[in-house]
Order: sequence, then C-alpha cells, then structure tokens
Amino acid sequence: MKRAKTSDSSPKQYVYVVMHETSLGYKQGDSAGVAGVFSTIEDATNCIKRVVSEEYGGLDREDEDTFEVTKRDGLLRWYSNDTREGDTASVYVEKHTLRAPGSEKQRRWDDDVGVGSGVEDGEEGEE
Repeated sequence: MKRAKTSDSSPKQYVYVVMHETSLGYKQGDSAGVAGVFSTIEDATNCIKRVVSEEYGGLDREDEDTFEVTKRDGLLRWYSNDTREGDTASVYVEKHTLRAPGSEKQRRWDDDVGVGSGVEDGEEGEE
C-alpha cells in the first residue's frame, strides 16, 4: 500500500490589501494608496465599507447609476464613475501571497542612497 506524499512546506498564507484609487476630473491628477492590509477577507471587506462610507457617504440612491459593487473570487470591489464634479473612485481588495522570511535574497547597493548594482551579496557586479 502506497502512502500519500506529505509536504514539508507549510500552507500558503495570504494578505488582503485594500486599495483606494481616485482620478480627479479636469486633469487634476490621479492618486492611489493602500487603505489597509488584512489577514482575512472579512476585515478587508469591512475596510472597503468604511472607506466608502467615510469618503463617499454623500452618494445616495439617486446616484445608483454612477456606482457599482462587484465581487470576484470573494474579493469585493466598489467603483464610481462620478463621485461628484467628474471624479472617479475605486476601492478594492487585492490578494497577495505572504512570503516567508528569507524568500528574497540579500542584496546590497554600492552607496547609501540606493543607487547601484543591486547584486546579491557575494556576487561581483558587472563593470
């Protein structure tokens, strides 16, 4: 009888990043930022609800045709094509795999301002 192969690696862990993007009308520019990073979808969803309530709570049922709420693979997204004065906004969840400590090789820069080769420690950079 063959035994099932067991994995030595621990199960993948995820973080849920809530992004808040706006595009201001009349060529005033775009902005994007992280509204929060969470260990559960539920907390990320509640963050979206809070941000929308605090930032766009003035939108009411009359404005229903200007915003939509969608869910894909359990991840919520709120979007408005007019939050007033031609501005658009999107608040949504991104799912990212949490990487274990040491998963990124140690690298060095050639100077203190972050400019340089970015080679791995122990390697020689090209000249």
